[in-house]
Amino acid sequence: MYLPNKLEKILAGMHFEVDKEGMSKAKVIKCFDMDKSYYLKIEKVNDEVIREYEMYQWLYGKLSVPKVIYRVIENDISYMLIENAKGQMLEDEAYRKNPDRLVHLAAIGIKKLQSVDITECNFNSRIEEKLEKAKYRIDHNLIGRVDRNKYTEGLETSRDVFNYLLRNKPVEQLVFTHGDYCFNNYFTDGKDITSFIDMGRAGVGDLY
Repeated sequence: MYLPNKLEKILAGMHFEVDKEGMSKAKVIKCFDMDKSYYLKIEKVNDEVIREYEMYQWLYGKLSVPKVIYRVIENDISYMLIENAKGQMLEDEAYRKNPDRLVHLAAIGIKKLQSVDITECNFNSRIEEKLEKAKYRIDHNLIGRVDRNKYTEGLETSRDVFNYLLRNKPVEQLVFTHGDYCFNNYFTDGKDITSFIDMGRAGVGDLY
């Protein structure tokens, strides 16, 4: 596996194990030895990849996120090495078998996210921003089919969905949001939420 020179030196002598837990398109590799463990995220550069790195930097000290050990972009590929997140994923079977506990911990995580002061947060996840991105994707034929469910009844095309959302924009209640708050993106010690990861879509957005 190719690694940029400085990164190769940082990881010299460590073992590598491909992580298959997440849904990300990135290649995620656990790097470990007897004393420490890191996660290396390798992916093609795009706006979300850049934003994730910047978000980790901004959030460090404000929210429980892993520290970025090293990051470099080479040949349009991002290599980001972060600390191992503390705790167990909420995706772990022990929590999925106990829905009440799972929901309780998820609620704790949401409260922690919403406690982040957004006064000086320049990361925009508001509805208008998301609609602008959706319009770009529709206009450039980058959108797939419309999922058929009770929420899309009567909406045949992606533009139908877009126009419906445009007409029905709610009044926003702005808080700090994760952007992809699923059970494999935050961690617990069983009592509290100990870490958040995959912050590329995080920012100031609507409460709901």
